[in-house]
Amino acid sequence: MGTKLLVLEMLEGAMGGAVSGAFIAERLGVTRNAVWKAVRELEKDGYKIAAVTNKGYRLLDGNDILSAQGMLPHLIDKNIYSNGNIRVYKTLESTNTIAKELALSGAAHGTIVMAESQTAGKGRFGRGFYSPAGIGIYMSFILRPEHQFWDGAPTLATSYAAVSVCEAIEATTGKSPKIKWVNDVFLDGKKICGILTEAVADVESGGVQWIVVGIGVNFTAPCAGFPDEIKQSAGAVFAEGEPTINRNRLAAEIANRMLKMDSGQGGKMMLAEYKKRLMMIGERVTVSNVAFGASVANAANVANAANVANAASVASTASVANAANVANTDAGARTGAGAGTGAGDGIGEPFEATAIDIDDTGRLIVKKDDGETLVLRSGEIRVTMLPVEQSVGD
Repeated sequence: MGTKLLVLEMLEGAMGGAVSGAFIAERLGVTRNAVWKAVRELEKDGYKIAAVTNKGYRLLDGNDILSAQGMLPHLIDKNIYSNGNIRVYKTLESTNTIAKELALSGAAHGTIVMAESQTAGKGRFGRGFYSPAGIGIYMSFILRPEHQFWDGAPTLATSYAAVSVCEAIEATTGKSPKIKWVNDVFLDGKKICGILTEAVADVESGGVQWIVVGIGVNFTAPCAGFPDEIKQSAGAVFAEGEPTINRNRLAAEIANRMLKMDSGQGGKMMLAEYKKRLMMIGERVTVSNVAFGASVANAANVANAANVANAASVASTASVANAANVANTDAGARTGAGAGTGAGDGIGEPFEATAIDIDDTGRLIVKKDDGETLVLRSGEIRVTMLPVEQSVGD
């Protein structure tokens, strides 16, 4: 790590306090002139730094540049930083793309890829994800199954990510976001976060080798507003007024929660938190672009529908050495397509139903008007809550 980043680490660690140039120089084993040059380089990068007489240098309020050094003071597990597992870029096509490349090359569990902006950010169903610089948090996590609780249901990684984002926002801002099944986070009726989960399965073992979970958060709104095609639905954590925290603080809080996944917090506990925040349980919904299994007489019988014993049959989107296939799960559920639900998968006409529950792999259970109960696989349907005036009884 160069002197510039080491100086930044010390300034960020001071949490707004001043650090003397002499102390920095002694700590880093460099000259005070080298410290001065590093400060100038940081200023060129956009950091606002004050030189305080007889006190030293300090970061001014209002600095909001994503960096591993900025996240460090807020990370519970400092080893993520010290091991070099947080990689921050100015611009990428997609953080998920780089994370998948790193995972294929053996990157460690918990590696985080972040970018100030994405030129080809990815959403579900092949849609783009609006990712301009300076207003969002775009991060991808590499997760390996030996560290996870999912026990044959990697679809839960998406649910866990949604809960992690909600809890991080709640802890740092006091706001109360909600989850729109399966992978969107809403605040004040607007979408503020999308999640895209992608996995690689080993054909020989039938097990998941790794999962990449991409999280995109709208931290603030663009000065000129969101593009026309999303301006009615898109929101931000701080849609109005000045943020009370910076992006590094929220990014670190999301990381803290995402990487707790291997700390013994079970799937049932996580699903209870997920369900508590769902916007649609008990609500009328419209289901479209749907792929689902056979109807079920008893919703309790739908457990383990995403069993990855059949992961070898995933739709391959990229060739991986030694017969491993990449599956874009959109929300983590294209492994073992239809497993546990029987035959009958397919695209049907949009229909209305009532969302009644989720099962223990995070799939949505809905009841149609004719009484038929269906279990909807994540990643292959779109669910839009009906306006209040269209609800049952109106």
